[in-house]
Amino acid sequence: MTLYAYIMTHDTGGSPNPDDDTCTLAYCMAMTRSVARRDDYVVGLAGQDFGESRWNIIYAMQVSKHLLPDEYCEMFSGRTPEDEEEQATLRFGALVSKDFVYWGSRAKPIPPSLNFLVEAFYNSNGTLCPRGHKKNFSPAQVQTFVRWFNQQQKGKQGEPFGAIADEVKRPRTSHRRPHRKC
Repeated sequence: MTLYAYIMTHDTGGSPNPDDDTCTLAYCMAMTRSVARRDDYVVGLAGQDFGESRWNIIYAMQVSKHLLPDEYCEMFSGRTPEDEEEQATLRFGALVSKDFVYWGSRAKPIPPSLNFLVEAFYNSNGTLCPRGHKKNFSPAQVQTFVRWFNQQQKGKQGEPFGAIADEVKRPRTSHRRPHRKC
């Protein structure tokens, strides 16, 4: 089992896409989706665009399935790609989780026991390296994460940050376009 952590630049409810009993990751983090498999864990941390919520945990999931594009479109017909860009990124497949927690705009502060998730994004001279996912966690760190994850109330706990953007009046500095809520 592998733990993948990445920094999210936006959260509009499209990817990850949580509902009452399933969370999918289909249109972002192509590298993670290409290598993550059943029983791996994925955690999305709030990036600098999230202001005071930076480094909080937006969501965490244990992968139940890795679906090929055709399988994803058949199983989740309401979440199919709407343009060529989404179709192209879907070629890496989609991750599906039945065991997840999604806080969204109620992002959860990272507990001290999981500070290694943040530290993974800094190199030895203290420079932030936010690109891509991090996965070189020790077995002890992975077990610490799994213990923490298993103590969380599962399911969708909040709405996406994008759903409250007008209330927050948070400037959008990301160059990426938001993904639709399917």
